[in-house]
Amino acid sequence: MELNAVLIRQKNTALVDRVLEDINMIPISSSLKIFAKCKAHLRKIGKIVDDADILIGATAIDNKFIMVTENIKHFENLPGITLENWVKR
Repeated sequence: MELNAVLIRQKNTALVDRVLEDINMIPISSSLKIFAKCKAHLRKIGKIVDDADILIGATAIDNKFIMVTENIKHFENLPGITLENWVKR
């Protein structure tokens, strides 16, 4: 999403179209119940996480994906998520 926003701001719509051709879009509608449960859980334990990150995490949980991120803090409190950090600093 962020890459597309940059390309659109640069008015490079041809490149946007080429990028989108190679991306498999994952529907998020089936992840919305998990999103709601995760958001309620985070609120209960006093953790504030952006809705976009919760939705990304919920989609990973719903699809049984391994979430690869360096930003472990935003996702580590989501029940049922599997995380990996491939960045070694």
